Amino acid sequence: MSLPEFWNHQPLREVPFLLKMRNSWKERKPLIGFNILQNLPLSLESLSKVDTLLEAGANVTVTRTKTIHPSSENKAISYLEAMGVAYIPEHEELQGRDNEFDFLLDCGAELAKVLRPRRGIVEITQTGTQIYLQLQLDVPVISVDDSYLKGLETFYGTGDGFIRSFVQHSNSSLKDKVVLLFGYGKVGSGVTNAFLAYTKNITVVDVSAVSLQKAYSRNIKALSFDQKAEITKAIINADIVITATGVKNIISNTFEHDLFKGKLLANVGVEDEYGYAFEKSEILGGKMPLNFLLDEPTKMRYLDPSFYAHNLGCELIMQRNLEPGYHPFPSDVDIEIIKEWQDIFKEDLSLLGLPFLKAA
Repeated sequence: MSLPEFWNHQPLREVPFLLKMRNSWKERKPLIGFNILQNLPLSLESLSKVDTLLEAGANVTVTRTKTIHPSSENKAISYLEAMGVAYIPEHEELQGRDNEFDFLLDCGAELAKVLRPRRGIVEITQTGTQIYLQLQLDVPVISVDDSYLKGLETFYGTGDGFIRSFVQHSNSSLKDKVVLLFGYGKVGSGVTNAFLAYTKNITVVDVSAVSLQKAYSRNIKALSFDQKAEITKAIINADIVITATGVKNIISNTFEHDLFKGKLLANVGVEDEYGYAFEKSEILGGKMPLNFLLDEPTKMRYLDPSFYAHNLGCELIMQRNLEPGYHPFPSDVDIEIIKEWQDIFKEDLSLLGLPFLKAA
């Protein structure tokens, strides 16, 4: 069977892992008869992931994340019926369907309190990972975010996509702009790294001493979130303010709205981090993660390993007989994937700080 048309949304050389998985699973059918529910931003890219599950023999149902709706969502929906995939757009429609699905492929733990699967859950985000860590679970949960490979997407991919979208939607040059960024985790550090190609006038804010030390080690000015007077000065001096904390309402709960007047404001997290004091019209992209306004929010070469691992989690749960509860993505598989990715793309991954990688 030839590849469906939506695979050609990007050059096939950009999706080596999903293609490899599709070819292998088409022969082995490791998920034959299993019912799988996928909750992701619905895009042409995520359809390639669904198609791979179908080739594995799975019965797939697709829903969509509540807050992120990519520009290709409507086009993606039009393909689902032809694929034989049930589409349930609202999570409320899934309530009362406990034990109907074998696996949940979740994003942001949005399905955590909606229904229970029979065999396991695979979560792809940091936000969702933190939620699942707090829950009493009667099935295993694998976190793709708890891996090295996720840094390809969040550090390199999101940073690249954010810059592309910021330039397009702000109509503003980035050269020598003064930038203030809240949150220096995987996503925030990636956005900062992308900005460094345009300006060195960057200040980051975080609550974590580890994150602040990472910023210091790169000669980036960093403030602890409790240094409110210094942060206030940084807001006043900034041309651009970006939120990447993952904490809803954090700006409205902490700072006066008027401090941000005249600034270019953007968000890169799933939550509404600016919050109730700010109108959507004040934030580029209306408070959505800015890169999701693009037709290709994250270049597929960076997203492909995360999608591959998200699918693979179903097979790993069965193969490794995982106990109920939380599990990081298996480190042996993680290292194998990231080494193979570097062999293919020859990119310098030194900023991920991975001691097992050879120089590019």
